[in-house]
Amino acid sequence: MDRRKLHILVKGGKADQVIVEVAKKLKVDLIVMGASSTGSKIGSLLGTTSERVVRHAHCSVLCVRPPKFNG
Repeated sequence: MDRRKLHILVKGGKADQVIVEVAKKLKVDLIVMGASSTGSKIGSLLGTTSERVVRHAHCSVLCVRPPKFNG
């Protein structure tokens, strides 16, 4: 039987730094996070937090955007 662990952690600090730090400590294989653009030039494709995590994470990072609805 496959037994996977789920960790829920609430921690203060800069989001990108905390995500990278905790992922490294827990030796995760993949970070999955939402990507939202703020419209600024920095992080315009991913959002600044996602972009920083991608740059500094020791493992793979999957950034997911919500689907666009035409309605």
